[in-house]
Amino acid sequence: SANPANRYVLLSIENLPLVFNFGFCAPIECEIRDYDSLKPSLVKILRDLINAIKPKELKFSLNITEKDIEFKDSLRENQEATQTSPGSIITICIITLFAIFSIAVPVVKSYLPSIAESKTIADKVLNCFDILGNVNQFTQSDERHDPALKVFDGVRVLSMIWIIFGHSFMVGKMSPTSNPEVIPSYFTEFSK
Repeated sequence: SANPANRYVLLSIENLPLVFNFGFCAPIECEIRDYDSLKPSLVKILRDLINAIKPKELKFSLNITEKDIEFKDSLRENQEATQTSPGSIITICIITLFAIFSIAVPVVKSYLPSIAESKTIADKVLNCFDILGNVNQFTQSDERHDPALKVFDGVRVLSMIWIIFGHSFMVGKMSPTSNPEVIPSYFTEFSK
């Protein structure tokens, strides 16, 4: 359970290849601006850490300054992030309509097969939401292509795997870090 005498403070560093967020518990009496006096020390520590973990072969430099370091009240950040704007309500409604169409069209087509063969524009638009039909069409093998070009199917698969792997790695690294001792392993594990 949370201690009411403490609060969670977020340290955000934005001049790195990824935005680095580090959370820590702090006394409730301290204001966010009270932590600004730590910035010069943090800049020195971060510069030393980056130079210590950066491979010598990499020719880049990160000039972290006090302006790049920001302390944030995580409760206020969460409240701002969870506020619903009119634009987000409209987006949610549109996504909900797409989801309803995507579920309803295959059901209607199974009970009224004449819709599947219909050639009117409205029926063609409804067929765009047919998940089952589109998955079947997408996964069908097209035998009209030259068999010598099949190698590109493997290249596509490898490219998709690499992209999924990269995105999975990046999402994990963009989350708040609770243990700063694992940061050096981020840069070494990816290349193993």
